[in-house]
Amino acid sequence: MGNLTQPGLNQGASGAGSVNVQVFTPGVHVWTKPPGALFVSVSVVGAGGGGAGGVFDTQNAGGGGAGGGFSQYDFLASDLGPTEAVIVGAGGVAGLGEATVPPGAQSNGSPGGNSSFGAFVLSTGGGGGVNSGATGAAGTGFTSAGMSVSTGAFTPTNVSIYGGGQGGNGGDGNSSPTLPAPGSRGSGLPLFMNPLTLGGLPGAGAPSANVSGGNGAPGSSSAQSLPGTAGGGGGQGWNTDAQQSSGGDGGIGGIGAGGGGGGSVAAAAGPAAPHRAGNGGVGGPGQVVVFSYS
Repeated sequence: MGNLTQPGLNQGASGAGSVNVQVFTPGVHVWTKPPGALFVSVSVVGAGGGGAGGVFDTQNAGGGGAGGGFSQYDFLASDLGPTEAVIVGAGGVAGLGEATVPPGAQSNGSPGGNSSFGAFVLSTGGGGGVNSGATGAAGTGFTSAGMSVSTGAFTPTNVSIYGGGQGGNGGDGNSSPTLPAPGSRGSGLPLFMNPLTLGGLPGAGAPSANVSGGNGAPGSSSAQSLPGTAGGGGGQGWNTDAQQSSGGDGGIGGIGAGGGGGGSVAAAAGPAAPHRAGNGGVGGPGQVVVFSYS
């Protein structure tokens, strides 16, 4: 079998004469070994979880979706079959914000799908966000030996360990805010990247009464075979009468990264007021990239 590599490096390329690169997007596929292949390097990214929608309760903005796991493994081509099944997970569905017109309930984000290469490499999808502002469980990468490779875990430095970034949480503030809260920024590309790239910017809180919160910015996708950055959280809206205003929507995640959570609404308006809390952002899709060296 192959050797575990540092993420972002394809060590099987050493001394190789040519490379064949195949990129697989969400769905079920078949990889066919190219003629003359000597080494094969596989990068597998699980899909990011969707962000949760916000509610009309200033302490319950939507949580961002978690990043999917990331795995990279090198093989001798002779260790693989002539074909291998490739499964790539779709990004988690975004949760909806609570709405008055038309009426609609809040919903949480759904998990991202798992991605795999044959029976050799698996990266699980990130969990969906929930409306208390909590993030789902991070995805994890595994090899066929059952060894954990890397996760989409969140760190205080606002970047992921190896997996896709965590979506920013939506803004939630006090019931009578002087300034509604912004969302939080999505987490960025992994720690081993240099320079670091942060995730999507958060949406701003409403600057005054009866103004909507800003939308979180989308995350970005890496140009390499790596996970991307997460979407920012939506800002909190502010309602004091029957005028329409909303919480900001969470941003869409980059490859393997979580979607941002939807902002809440500080609302004193009656049930007929045409406003809603922010929707979550869709989780970023998974990806499998196979490098074949001859």
